[in-house]
Amino acid sequence: MSIIRIETTQNVFIEYEAGSLGDRIVAWLIDFFVLFAYTFIIFAILGTLEIKNEYWFIIFVALPWFLYDLLAEIFFQGQSVGKAQMKLKVIALNGKQPSIGKYLLRWIFRPIDMLLLGPGLVAILAVLGSGRGQRLGDMVAATSVVSTRKKHRRKAVAIPDLEEDYEPVFPEVSLLSDRDIAIIKEAIAAYKLGEPNAPTLMAAAKVKEVLHIEHDLPPLRFLKTIVKDYYHLAG
Repeated sequence: MSIIRIETTQNVFIEYEAGSLGDRIVAWLIDFFVLFAYTFIIFAILGTLEIKNEYWFIIFVALPWFLYDLLAEIFFQGQSVGKAQMKLKVIALNGKQPSIGKYLLRWIFRPIDMLLLGPGLVAILAVLGSGRGQRLGDMVAATSVVSTRKKHRRKAVAIPDLEEDYEPVFPEVSLLSDRDIAIIKEAIAAYKLGEPNAPTLMAAAKVKEVLHIEHDLPPLRFLKTIVKDYYHLAG
């Protein structure tokens, strides 16, 4: 099962399990039967009232089928009836609530995901190959469908306040990436949460090896200095 880790604006790491392909297919089937039952009821009502005007069909049948996924995700915070039943939810990978624009992008690309090359084939191949449980629409919108059954929250170390006259101790940190720093911050957070300090020791040793740094600082202080230097050099 793929794990999706996001960092919120409050410097909190949240880990989700990507929604499995099986759960997503079952969720789609539930939504299909919800729409089918709705359509059956509408046809029964229109038949009872002897209404045969095609405009009523478009308004009460065609439009709900066409807009169901988009409106459900917008108004129910990333969940349709099927997703809610299967404990699935659409999230944004930037840690924020998905915007209407992101939901719209997912919806616009749905026909390609569901119809190109065969029913659902593009979506299935994308979900299996993306590593984050993303279909094509998710990749474009920077979203993913995750399981809400379990999620793990971990407090991250905050971005340090930097003095204007601060001098970096290890200028070699310019060789690191944002992802490297995020991993280092997780190691620091693990230490602060009282977890075994192995992540801290391993992270410190790896950074020392990659940057070819010789130092006498304790591992935790070394990693904090690395983070501080990185943010200073990154402006």
